[in-house]
Order: sequence, then structure tokens, then C-alpha cells
Amino acid sequence: MSQLGADDTQWTLPRLLQAMENAHASDLFITEGKRPAMRISGSLVAFDLPPTSRSEIETLLGVLLDDAARKRFDAQGDLDVAYSL
Repeated sequence: MSQLGADDTQWTLPRLLQAMENAHASDLFITEGKRPAMRISGSLVAFDLPPTSRSEIETLLGVLLDDAARKRFDAQGDLDVAYSL
């Protein structure tokens, strides 16, 4: 399990991405009701965080997606998104 810090109970996208960079991870997985996870050398490794809530995902989608991508997400239920720092 990957830790962001001993006192961290909430996440932000920049903090998750920084942790991914530090761990040389390739992908980030955020799913409602599950802990955020990253892919390291082909294996999924969960962050030491509580499961992601619907409101956290809604907030993230509002920041990341334009209207067309949001409509695709709403219709399909999932979406691959690229984000660079």
C-alpha cells in the first residue's frame, strides 16, 4: 500500500500524481467505493486512503473533463483520461 503521509485521510489529484511519480507508476485508478490505486510494474497498488466517494469523483470530473468528455463518461460509466503536469 502506498502512503501519502501518516496524517493524510483525503486526497487531491496533484498529491496522487506526485505519489505516482515518486513510485514510478504508470496509471491511476479512481473508482467509487474503492481506494485510489496505481499501476506499478504491472501490479495494482492501493493508496493507504479511504475508499473514494461519489462526491470526490464528481469534483474531480468537474476539473478534468470538458462537456463532451463528461457526456461520454455519463453515458458509458467510465473513461480513460490523460493528464500531464
